Amino acid sequence: MENRHSEYDVLRAFAALMIVVNHIVQGFGISVNLGYYLSGTFVYVFLLLSAYLLGIRGKNIIIEGNSNSYLQKRVKRILPVYYPFLLISFLVIILAGWSLNWKQVIGHLTFLNWFWMDSRIDKSPLPQMGHLWFMTCIMLGYLSVYFVGFFKSFRKSLDNNNCLCVYFLLFAILFSFILSHTGKMEQLGVSTVIFVIIFYRGKDIFSFCDRLPSSIIYSLFFLVNIIAVFLYYNGLWDVKWLKIWINLLAAFSWMVIIPRFFRGKHIGKSVLYLSTISFEIYLVHHPFCLGAYSINNFFPDQYYISIPLVLLITFVLAVALNQIGRVANKWMERF
Repeated sequence: MENRHSEYDVLRAFAALMIVVNHIVQGFGISVNLGYYLSGTFVYVFLLLSAYLLGIRGKNIIIEGNSNSYLQKRVKRILPVYYPFLLISFLVIILAGWSLNWKQVIGHLTFLNWFWMDSRIDKSPLPQMGHLWFMTCIMLGYLSVYFVGFFKSFRKSLDNNNCLCVYFLLFAILFSFILSHTGKMEQLGVSTVIFVIIFYRGKDIFSFCDRLPSSIIYSLFFLVNIIAVFLYYNGLWDVKWLKIWINLLAAFSWMVIIPRFFRGKHIGKSVLYLSTISFEIYLVHHPFCLGAYSINNFFPDQYYISIPLVLLITFVLAVALNQIGRVANKWMERF
């Protein structure tokens, strides 16, 4: 791929590892509040990074009226990895003799498990797969860009009109506040709106940040993240609409600081490979960090054993899933 943007590979690899670390510190009882900060921040890093890079590489496809081509490429990236992961997980659950109902199967295959509470696989004695709510979020981000592409005048205004982006943000803030008592609905709405804004205007936004002096960038980075951690240790989790925006600000700060630091520097092959399998890392790690089959349950508080074991299992399974995804992708290309 031309213009790989290797500094963002560093960010993607780091975000994947931080999400694993988040679930370790939560699931192992090390620090729930630190886990909340890491989870909220780096899940949004994934979302913003996906929107930004897709905008750089795919915005012209949308502008030229090829929305279907854009969506097909997204489907071919996600499904060859996600569906084999689900099918293997379902098979393991069935062979182990655990109960798996049709709601759980359909809910995950159709990305509806966010809305359909009965379809979530996150209760003992099942392996913990509650993290898959994010798949609903990312798919709605893709679809929102796809549907906006059909409205030419609105799309052009969004691409060129700064005021419209501000209106979008104000709408998202109001939307999150109104829906703050509806589970994760406010998070879903905000994520979708932010995805569209970063897809169309991310290059302009981050170019502006790059022109700011380093002293300002680093000061704001430390300030935002220190405030985020402090608020989480003082009950931020209970203020749902505010939590979303604190997480987004923290995620945005990481998206500005890491590429700025690594731009133009040599990036090792191991980091590039971790970036390549970051999606697979996200999918496979969760059951080994939380729930009935957390590694910590087998080595209670022996972190020197359990943490390296989680990382090793995650890496091996992610590599295997990546290879399965490659085969599935080649199979899909025949149709």
